[in-house]
Amino acid sequence: MGKCQSKRTKSQIIKSRTYDQEKTSVISGNIENTTKKEKIVKNANNNNDNDETENGNYILSKFYLIEKNLNEKLRIININQYNEKSLKDNIKIYINNIEIPLTNKYAFTDLNDDEIKIKSKIPLDNISYLFHNCQNLIEVNFSNFNSSNLKNIKCLFSQCIFLNKINFSKLSTENIIDMSGLFFYCSSLVELNLSDIKTNNVTNMCGMFENCTSISKLNLSNFNTNKVIDMSNMFHNCSKITNLNLSSFNTNNVLYMNGMFNNCCKLVNLNVSSFDTNKVENMNSMFCKCCALENLELDSFKTQNVKDMGEMFSNCIFLKKLELYNFTTKKVTNMKMMFYECQFLDELEISNFKINENTDISDIFKGLNSNCEIEVHDKRLCKIINENNL
Repeated sequence: MGKCQSKRTKSQIIKSRTYDQEKTSVISGNIENTTKKEKIVKNANNNNDNDETENGNYILSKFYLIEKNLNEKLRIININQYNEKSLKDNIKIYINNIEIPLTNKYAFTDLNDDEIKIKSKIPLDNISYLFHNCQNLIEVNFSNFNSSNLKNIKCLFSQCIFLNKINFSKLSTENIIDMSGLFFYCSSLVELNLSDIKTNNVTNMCGMFENCTSISKLNLSNFNTNKVIDMSNMFHNCSKITNLNLSSFNTNNVLYMNGMFNNCCKLVNLNVSSFDTNKVENMNSMFCKCCALENLELDSFKTQNVKDMGEMFSNCIFLKKLELYNFTTKKVTNMKMMFYECQFLDELEISNFKINENTDISDIFKGLNSNCEIEVHDKRLCKIINENNL
């Protein structure tokens, strides 16, 4: 999903540091062989310190402490986005009310304390990657955080594999532009209610819920997507979701839908009849491995600008019928494996398909049900059908 994607390992590593000394020790561990100690978060409103940022903004977080010796270290909180001098002068980090020096690539390292706190004298506009790869983070509370200027929360929680609770109350999101990778690989999230989140200015939702492999309930009922350009991989590998209500989605400005529902393998109901796809250029793997879907109505889809349809319905093994008579394929250069392993497809309407000479149509019907009735007029496709006795 872009820059915030990386291969995952299930090792949890914590660096423990004494701040009044130069000595550093490393404590880390493996999930299968460790003991978890839940760290309790104190309420920011009970803070009694009299430092100069007493009235600043707060983000509180809660961690699991994994105990086992290893020889590596891992950043717990990364704020390397804040390199500008003005932000350095205004942001302070505290652990149990003790100020910790801020560097360009600062990591919270001492998790033996109860409270982790970020303070700022100014409302921040960019907290992208703030908790990226905080593998022991389980809870974040934004209830005392001034987010009035917030514009970028890209990959904010990416790869927080134990995160299971987020308090968004009072979080102002109406000015946010980038939400890409926001919950990427938050594999412990089971339920998310984002019905109160304002998305009216968001342009990028790429990989927003990608690899949320445990999430089964997702409320997006009030999402305003009028300005969104990129929805690629938005729900990729949300492998436990059975229903998605996207009735509020306006996709009239979307260019990228590639991988949008890829490997939503338990998705039974998906209504995309309201989707406006007039501007979409990429639909590669859009419904790939949606192997529980039996019906998919795409009558509203307009594809005059689409260039890539490769693997679009690949491994949709239980689809019974596909009517794509509205599909225009004049600009498409990739149809490789488009209907690959659609094993139970009985009817395929592609009579409007016109294939260019340079279009890759390799394995387009491979694994297709041999009894499938295909309505097609294009000569290249007819030749493939005849050669494969379809």
